[in-house]
Amino acid sequence: MISIWPSWMTNKNYDLFQQKIKEKHASEWNDTALKERPLWTYFTCAEAHKRLYIDEPDMTWKVLHYFWNNQCSPGLKQKMIMKLL
Repeated sequence: MISIWPSWMTNKNYDLFQQKIKEKHASEWNDTALKERPLWTYFTCAEAHKRLYIDEPDMTWKVLHYFWNNQCSPGLKQKMIMKLL
């Protein structure tokens, strides 16, 4: 696990961070889903948030879609999308 999760601690020009976060992602994900549901989902969400800062929005959407499709609250996805619109 990368232990530096606070917002604004990196940017898209920080190559080492990008390399490490990609390696972590490759070890935890197959093409569309996590290999194993995480015990603490907030780390995965924080990583998705960090990907916005390093200019990888597609990876953020991948995480969001995974959790929307594997949630305990039916209908939450539609409610969240309506709020975004």
